[in-house]
Amino acid sequence: MVIWDKWRRPPTWMSTPTARSPIPSLRAAARPVVTYRRGATLGAVVGRMVVVALVVSCAPAPRPAAIESMTLHPAPPQPSAAGPRHLVGETCVGAQLSRPHVFPLFAGGDVAWTADESVTRTPLIEGPQRFTVLGFDGKSHGQISTSADGVASAARGFVGTSNFIGGGGPCAYPRPDGSRVASLGCGAAGGCGISVAIMGAPAPPSVTVGHVCRVDGSVVGDFDGDGATEAFPLEAFRRPGDVDGVPYAGGMCAQPHFAWYRLPVDADVVDFLGVVDLDGDSRLEVLVAYTPAGGPRTVTLYTPASGPARRLDRRASVVR
Repeated sequence: MVIWDKWRRPPTWMSTPTARSPIPSLRAAARPVVTYRRGATLGAVVGRMVVVALVVSCAPAPRPAAIESMTLHPAPPQPSAAGPRHLVGETCVGAQLSRPHVFPLFAGGDVAWTADESVTRTPLIEGPQRFTVLGFDGKSHGQISTSADGVASAARGFVGTSNFIGGGGPCAYPRPDGSRVASLGCGAAGGCGISVAIMGAPAPPSVTVGHVCRVDGSVVGDFDGDGATEAFPLEAFRRPGDVDGVPYAGGMCAQPHFAWYRLPVDADVVDFLGVVDLDGDSRLEVLVAYTPAGGPRTVTLYTPASGPARRLDRRASVVR
């Protein structure tokens, strides 16, 4: 699993040169120095210069300095506000799985948001955790209580006792008339739903969600709760960093969604998984999955920037 945390310092090879570390002049380094003794004839001096010039011109080119290889490791989780630890994962249902699986993604609350496995996975190994499972429409589609000794059929997943409304899982939901609504996009994206638990809590938590529109290659909505609408381009979610938005005053879509699946960006795909208050602080977090053509799927957690900035700050990412 590859993970990224916002607080990781950049590697030393990414730092830029400064005035205190000038690049040496190669021309000065190759300049020959010729000495001659007093009284030497002009022919002798010229001959010596020719010999030195031949030696310099035939000398092998200097080898470039070897680039030191570097292995990046996740930054340790940073302390945050006092309070419970909130666990965030995806609960997936599908023919390729023997039963519903929870795949841990992030943890926050008493620590700053992180994808460090020692924080996200260890609680599920040590004891049962009770998750609320959100469906494609942002509603609670059921619950799953993990079992530390359960046998998962998929690597890195956890199984347990699940109870879904109407038995449909994250991608389906029953109507009052008995029929079932199903999201084909949710199924195509893996058949998974955002799942939230409070570590050690006796019951799954209730969560608050938001809904956004997709307009002209952007997701549009009031992400920071200030009453103003912002637009964030889907293209920007492919880059490793924060996502800058712009004020939006255009028309909204007829039906805002909690999640938008399989959004094409060139040959790549972006799945806007949802806008959720994951840690109960009355501020919404944003979850987005990005899959490059032929590459791995990366899930990233963003939080809206404080103040007047229209920006989604990238907090943590994990390949799943």
